[in-house]
Amino acid sequence: MTGITREELLGLIEEARAGNEGAWKRLRDAYAETLARYVKEFVHAHFPVLLQVTDLDEFTGDVVQEVWEQFLLRLRRPPGERGYDPSRIAHPGSFLKWLREYFVVPKIWELGKKAAKAVPPESLGGDDELRWVVDGETPTPEEVMMLARRVREELVASWWVLKLAFLCGGHPHQQLAFGFSKLIYGKESPRGVEGNPKKVDAEHGATPLRPLGEEFLSAYAAASQLGEEAVRECLGPLRERLPLTLDEIMALDRASSRRYAELLPSRAADTCLRDYYRLSRRGYTAAIPDWSYKLEKRVREVLGVFAESEAAASSRARDAYGRCKLRQLPPCAGKARCVAGDGRGASRSAREEKGKKGKKGKDSAREKSRGDI
Repeated sequence: MTGITREELLGLIEEARAGNEGAWKRLRDAYAETLARYVKEFVHAHFPVLLQVTDLDEFTGDVVQEVWEQFLLRLRRPPGERGYDPSRIAHPGSFLKWLREYFVVPKIWELGKKAAKAVPPESLGGDDELRWVVDGETPTPEEVMMLARRVREELVASWWVLKLAFLCGGHPHQQLAFGFSKLIYGKESPRGVEGNPKKVDAEHGATPLRPLGEEFLSAYAAASQLGEEAVRECLGPLRERLPLTLDEIMALDRASSRRYAELLPSRAADTCLRDYYRLSRRGYTAAIPDWSYKLEKRVREVLGVFAESEAAASSRARDAYGRCKLRQLPPCAGKARCVAGDGRGASRSAREEKGKKGKKGKDSAREKSRGDI
């Protein structure tokens, strides 16, 4: 869906409204991938019972097809009758949000309830929150509240992951590569979300990081349920760091400073992803997955999710802050504790004291083996 402007979108809608089949096809194609991904994510998160009785790809195709049919009918209504109102479309993301709220989600429930009738109630196990899907024609207010609470909890979790990714996850080029590869173009698999480095390189490899950050903001705000303002807030650290030179950004990261030595005088905002992985051994096919892995690992360390006990989690999280190579950058600069919250950060003095105890030879060998944080 990336690449379409508000003016182009409004033009396509008006042409489709007037009966232009070519414009109608271009409009559908522009949003096809994003809508399909949203339907699948919604089913996995909130309607998993459907996976027992229907083919997800086929169900997704039916939902998207009927969404566009309903949208075409809505186009012919005046705005006062809940019809199409171009003044409410501030950007392509707000149009997608309108499609999701007024067409996609209701259509998922409508078609999903029909399919779910084939599911034996006992197969729901102990999940009484979903039993109304099979037994009842409509959910009760209490059941709607249960689902709403579950959705809110997942939104809060996704907001925190995005916030930590762009606060603690790595250097700007790593953050944006991860964002597009995993969050925009990633697909679910048995091993988790599989990224798409090839598409990232083809679509965004040559774009300077400043405009690339704006592209990611628009794309993720449209694809997620967080909304543009929430996503913009999470990307705040990225905007603060882009004007800095790489020499400033990588001041505590000796391995990356050596690898990207020729880029150090450049401002991060003026570099592009290809500037970084052309200095890697195997180009984007190895660099982008590696950056994504390290970013995810870093976020897990900050959250303490590797630990098996609460005490170990606290210790691991403090150590993560103690080893953080971004602590000299805004908004962390000058803070005695990690600004990620929950009091997980260690004091700077304690961190530095601990660092003095390491063997210099071991530290040197470790640095040589690392590339990027």
